[in-house]
Amino acid sequence: MSEMLYLFSEMDWRFRPLVTAVRHWAAWARLTDMVPSPRITNFTLTLLVVFYLQRCTPPILPTLGEMIKLARPEVDVRRTNDIDCTFLRDPAVFRERAQLNQTSLEDLFLGFLRFVESFDFNERSISIITGNSPRKSDSKPLYVQNPLERELNVSRNVNLKELTHVVMEARNALYILETREGQGPDSWGLLALPRAEKVRRVSPKVSHNNNLSQLDIKDLFSNDLEEDDDDFVTSRSPVVQQTSTTVVASVKQSTTEVRPVSALNGFITRVQRNSGLKTNSESKKISLNSEKSSRRMEKHKRK
Repeated sequence: MSEMLYLFSEMDWRFRPLVTAVRHWAAWARLTDMVPSPRITNFTLTLLVVFYLQRCTPPILPTLGEMIKLARPEVDVRRTNDIDCTFLRDPAVFRERAQLNQTSLEDLFLGFLRFVESFDFNERSISIITGNSPRKSDSKPLYVQNPLERELNVSRNVNLKELTHVVMEARNALYILETREGQGPDSWGLLALPRAEKVRRVSPKVSHNNNLSQLDIKDLFSNDLEEDDDDFVTSRSPVVQQTSTTVVASVKQSTTEVRPVSALNGFITRVQRNSGLKTNSESKKISLNSEKSSRRMEKHKRK
């Protein structure tokens, strides 16, 4: 897989910096994670970039199907761990075609954000093999086909919440870059994304069902990039601390202290009176010596 991505980078010089920009944007917006989680991965984002460049007019990158058809039998036919890795390994074949598209790197980045913001992830899947978007074969929110193991979905871990987050962040970044709001001499272009503080709220309408509340732009583009929004620190007020201490003390006392049975009977009587229940003065009291009472019953039966 890494060899395929290397070939894409050799076909057009814009592929590598575009992937880098997309990954930085995703990190600033906290779309990706360093550990396995329901968030989108950098590998999935890279495949989305490949798919987007395949669908440009004219296309900048070829589909994997084209590379397979042009594979040279004596050089490019390979198989690793029962996985067919046969595809053309000569990037020079597609360089001339890529030069037909002279779109700037900035416009390609904006176009990628528009692609993410408008794509029908609810019904369609992503395939860099054909460059098409067939209907999804499962119910996962995001379906990106593995180009080598075609029966697998590389974005299987992404849930609906995180996919909605990606779509909303693409829309927010588009607004910042197109309106140039919050940009200045020291923050312009991509550098304006994490530093934008005053951005108009964007409508949460997306191409699939979105049951999430509106995201706060200020929280998403804060200056403190090392802050983790998922870490919450709660502080207890003095009243809560005093109450919790009292409860813990009473629990310890109840587990260590043996109260007299007479006091227990009196407590039950007070509870009945406060709750409006009638007390039964003739009710039997709890015996203080259960062994003696059981022996008396045995003697009575013997007689």
